[in-house]
Amino acid sequence: MNQSIIFTDDIQWDQQKQSVYLFAQCQGVIIPCFISLEKLAEFSEQKIISEKQALTVAEQFRFDLEDYFEEQIESEAMDDSGTVYYQ
Repeated sequence: MNQSIIFTDDIQWDQQKQSVYLFAQCQGVIIPCFISLEKLAEFSEQKIISEKQALTVAEQFRFDLEDYFEEQIESEAMDDSGTVYYQ
């Protein structure tokens, strides 16, 4: 794990985007990291039907998600606004 990328402890839900998100910090810059409900269901191989369940599943797979987002950040795969999306 690259110690220059730090993830916050909390995972949150974005109702408008129907996504779970967390924040990473790299060299003092805050980077939002999103995974959609659909992608989270694919990733976890679970059917997710509620916000609460999405947050629980994301927490269960936190380290795998952080690894993915860390790779994307290291590859500078952010969009124009500095956000990383699980593809």
